[in-house]
Amino acid sequence: MTFAAFETAQETGRPVELYEFLMGGEFFRFTSDQNDYTAAGNTFIRENVSRSQLRVLPGGGQRDGEKLEVVLPAENGLVKKFVLVVPGKKPLMTLYRVHRNDPDQQLVTLFKGQVQSVSFTQNGRQATMQIAPLTVANSRPMPRHTYQNLCNHMLYDARCKILETDVTFRKFLPVTAASGSTITATGAGAFGSDFFVAGFVEFQADFRLIVGQATDVLTLNLPFGVSPVGQTLRFQAGCKHRLVTDCQTKFNNVVNFGGFPFVPTKNPFETGLD
Repeated sequence: MTFAAFETAQETGRPVELYEFLMGGEFFRFTSDQNDYTAAGNTFIRENVSRSQLRVLPGGGQRDGEKLEVVLPAENGLVKKFVLVVPGKKPLMTLYRVHRNDPDQQLVTLFKGQVQSVSFTQNGRQATMQIAPLTVANSRPMPRHTYQNLCNHMLYDARCKILETDVTFRKFLPVTAASGSTITATGAGAFGSDFFVAGFVEFQADFRLIVGQATDVLTLNLPFGVSPVGQTLRFQAGCKHRLVTDCQTKFNNVVNFGGFPFVPTKNPFETGLD
């Protein structure tokens, strides 16, 4: 039988819904079924999870921009990552549907989106995730390159061409102290006073932007939810998009510089030619 046949059968259909979240390379899989469910080689853990209704337009498809609400208990492992601070990466969610009596175990994707926000109700015992469809998350207008002195590229992207895996710019350092948004990474200062500023640090598949550096002491945009003291973390060098200080001296990558460093500082239409 096809999946559609199971869906429309009044007596033989036994639907199961599977929720798969991906955040920074880590998967969280749940099912609303009464037992754990294994599909495509992955186990979906039984959880008290529910969702809002998916509104389907005539002829199929969903309403543009309509978000899905997923409700989970606050003690859920994924939800706990939102309790103290907002994770550096927004989780992606895929909602599957399958019928437990289907011998072919046909998985159908009902919804795919990105977690936009998490709110807590019932005195913090319940979390509601607002999940926007990927069609919305990927349809935001992006700015074009601007006529500016600074480089328009993102560090490590396809236009910049610096490899994120280059050991010159990727360092693994032990964290010996942490207080709020600051951490001490032994040896960080040896690479320069602001080598890691505008770069990032990875811990437990989560990321934080490095906004300041004083020798071995790094300031993050947000603290990690769990203390990284005693752990060796991955640190990536940062770039302030300047031609000489960054692209030439630090990265030796002037050939791929994406800015306009010789833009005149005076506008003759405003100041005249004198």
